[in-house]
Amino acid sequence: MIKAKSAEKYRILIVEDEQAIAKKLRYELEKFGYEVLEIMALAESAVIAAEGLKPDLILMDIKLKGQMDGIDAAMQINAMLNYPVVFLSAMVDDETLTRAQQAEPYGFLHKPWDPDTLRTTIEMAVHRHRKDAEFQRDRQLLYALLETIPDHIYFKDRNSRYIRVNRAQADFLKLGDPKAAVGKQDYDFFSKEDVKPAFDLEQKIVKTGDPVIGLVQKEKSPDGPIRWASITKMALHDNDGKIIGTYGISRDITDQKVAEEELKQYAKDLEVTKSQLEENADRLSHLVKELNQAKNVAEEAAKTKSEFLANMSHEIRTPMNGIIGMTELALDTNLSEEQQEYLSAVKSSADALLTLINDILDFSKIDAGKLEIENIHFNLQNSIGDALRTLALKVDEKQVELVFDVESDVPNDLIGDPTRLRQIIFNLVGNAVKFTDEGEVVLRIKKVSGNKKMVNLLFSITDTGIGIPDKKQKLIFDVFTQADGSTTRQYGGTGLGLAISKNLVSMMNGELWVESPAPENSGEQGGPGSTFYFTTELAISTQTSQTPKIRPIVDFHNLPVLIVDDNKTNRDILERMTAKWGMHPTLAEDGYQALDVIKKANQNKEAIPLLLIDACMPKMDGFSLAEEIRKIPEMHTVTILMLSSAEQKGKADKYKDFGISSFQLKPIKQSELYNSIVDSLYEAGFSDLQDELKTLKEERDRKNQQKKSSQLKYTYHILLAEDNTINRKLAVSLITKNGCTITAVNDGAQAVEAYKTDKFDMILMDVQMPQMDGIEATQTIRRLESESGTHIPIIAMTAHAMKGDKERCLEAGMDDYISKPIKPDELYRIINSQHIKKEEPSLDLPDMTASIDMQKALEAVDGDRELMIELINMFLEELPDTMSNLESCVQNANAEDIERKSHTLKGALGNFGADKAVELSFALEKAGRFNELKNASDTLNALQSEMERVRSYFLELLQSSNKE
Repeated sequence: MIKAKSAEKYRILIVEDEQAIAKKLRYELEKFGYEVLEIMALAESAVIAAEGLKPDLILMDIKLKGQMDGIDAAMQINAMLNYPVVFLSAMVDDETLTRAQQAEPYGFLHKPWDPDTLRTTIEMAVHRHRKDAEFQRDRQLLYALLETIPDHIYFKDRNSRYIRVNRAQADFLKLGDPKAAVGKQDYDFFSKEDVKPAFDLEQKIVKTGDPVIGLVQKEKSPDGPIRWASITKMALHDNDGKIIGTYGISRDITDQKVAEEELKQYAKDLEVTKSQLEENADRLSHLVKELNQAKNVAEEAAKTKSEFLANMSHEIRTPMNGIIGMTELALDTNLSEEQQEYLSAVKSSADALLTLINDILDFSKIDAGKLEIENIHFNLQNSIGDALRTLALKVDEKQVELVFDVESDVPNDLIGDPTRLRQIIFNLVGNAVKFTDEGEVVLRIKKVSGNKKMVNLLFSITDTGIGIPDKKQKLIFDVFTQADGSTTRQYGGTGLGLAISKNLVSMMNGELWVESPAPENSGEQGGPGSTFYFTTELAISTQTSQTPKIRPIVDFHNLPVLIVDDNKTNRDILERMTAKWGMHPTLAEDGYQALDVIKKANQNKEAIPLLLIDACMPKMDGFSLAEEIRKIPEMHTVTILMLSSAEQKGKADKYKDFGISSFQLKPIKQSELYNSIVDSLYEAGFSDLQDELKTLKEERDRKNQQKKSSQLKYTYHILLAEDNTINRKLAVSLITKNGCTITAVNDGAQAVEAYKTDKFDMILMDVQMPQMDGIEATQTIRRLESESGTHIPIIAMTAHAMKGDKERCLEAGMDDYISKPIKPDELYRIINSQHIKKEEPSLDLPDMTASIDMQKALEAVDGDRELMIELINMFLEELPDTMSNLESCVQNANAEDIERKSHTLKGALGNFGADKAVELSFALEKAGRFNELKNASDTLNALQSEMERVRSYFLELLQSSNKE
């Protein structure tokens, strides 16, 4: 029985004039998860409806009332709309059956049918129709190739008669249409003497199957000129492997051959006699001159290639910048669900295309020797974790486990090229996820050797996917190569990723290789699997990362933790992590086993304050387990963290309703898991750690707030020079939405004129523009400044991606450089780095009588003083009712309302940095959440006292503000 795809809901149109049968069809189709678009009784109406509804499949009764029957309707739909039709019929005569077959249906269903047959027929029909569409697309691509490639391509039968030729071969044969060659032999175009060697060679291939590769021979065209060609001919097989003819490709190498013959003649002349050496001196001198010219031509060609690559980078990235940037801006606007879906698809496709472009450009730079490896400080685990996080969506779609494991002796602060290292990881792990349909993908990092200054690391990426045959394991590292050519259509990809990765690893003094089946799998579910290994040598940095190393800065010694995950690899890694932090882990492989562990612990009076639960588990998922745990009286206050490799849409948004403190997507970095545990235990008021954990959390919140507000910090007047309309619109939108003003011009000459007539804070200058480019415009502005003694920051914007481009911009007098496609955060960072500030109003703060951090409050509104005053007025206006309602809830012991109103008050106070009041509100919220109201009145009294101090502080602040 074929199962309907859970991720796809086929849209089906029913054409059936018997109401009972139509209702039964609708019931069964909807039961399978399909969508029934409409039920039509007349064939004429069905043809019109199909054009508007665009169904995935049409179920069509053959015998219908009206002027048309189902066969006539199917013929019209097939001719005009090309939607798959499956006929419904009871008994039909031979004539009707013959007519039905002429309509080319995708299947027949005989009444009455059984549900499995119905489901199977629908799945096969939709699948076949889509495969037909793919086949037609592939034919068009092949036709385009044959029409444009300059090499001569031809296919022949066993008697050397042409079956098909491409446009170049047809032109060579002096035929206006390639089809005119079909059925003819070379004897029809050339003399028997000229053709016989080629004919005999083809007949030999037909008999033996042995190919001929790179054969160099003369060929004569029908109008007489002789040419030299490099010829490759191979046997043409049918689906059963039987030789049915030959096919070949011929490349014109006449110029190369002529040059070779000339060199041979030169060499022969030099060897004739020593007595002719003096006579040939001038000739040799001439030859040396020619060789020097050829060398200069080759060097010039290499330079031209480099310039071409840079120009191609600009020409490709410029429109890509517009596509990605404008799509991101559009996604930030109010859109319908359908528009959001379409634009998200455009963004996804553009990102994929940019990845492909980057791969091609990277390989071209490697090939041209223009790519260099950086040596900078980086945090290993954070860098790799960020690379893995970008694959989270793909992992979610495949529903496989992605595991990241770093051995404890691997140093974290290193010197190397984190960007290229992430690129290698992204390629290898991305491939592993692509070719793995079930099971897991595990990235491990081990230390092989090292000393105080250097370390050799071994990276391994193991999957449980389809595996790689032995004979293909070396070929996959070649350019444009995959283990199986058919996988290109099934899985996608250019075949460049592994070739680029191998080159990058080599440039980092390492090796890249593969073993398949994966030795680590030992028969794990999902397939034989593969393991890609690569090594790299990195320097150990003396600089410490800003992010704290993964070590317990809080004492979790012997803290019990229960780890629940059906994946053994994940259990092992979480066990090692928590044990390293001093915790005491207990493992369970499913929800039922976890409940048994909890029951025994409660019986032994051994509390378990912390649980790490996987969301996606068989039998009982993580959310169901959390619900069951909350039903146990002793577990009301336990802290639960949920980990998941899938988004869990719907449930993840309401994880608080399940009593879950935190929800994290895998693969989670060790630092993130540690911070999540710290925050969750602090929220739960765990033990005596509150002060230390609070300090840690506030520091992290402060850094997050700084990061959040790191857009354009000041108001600028900016001159933009950009010739591309879309890129100009994108830059204007990104800058003006931050409150800045901008003047946009189309080229460098206009930029110079605008600079002369107006005053700007800085200039964003595209490098490649018509009339006057960005380099020349910058040099002109700098000359004008030398007379006035001023200096305006000029930031280069360029899609060039070659070595030396940044230096060229800086040498021209530019102050900084940003490459396209432009990322908003990077643009804001560079603009802010120019330190162009304006005077900002400051608040005349009263003396502190309440625990209020006004700096934090101002950061929350991005420094907007007027907005802060407005928010304070609103807060004071609502405060009496808020406190009165809260007091009433406490008096009535209404736990649910206490939690809700305390939570609302806590959120409002958080905007003003009223930390003490926030802490008291949160304590009251927890009392309501867990229905522990014994001390609620005391907490309320403390909160009321603090709120009176907050109120007095705000009133004094407003009074001083009004005086201004």
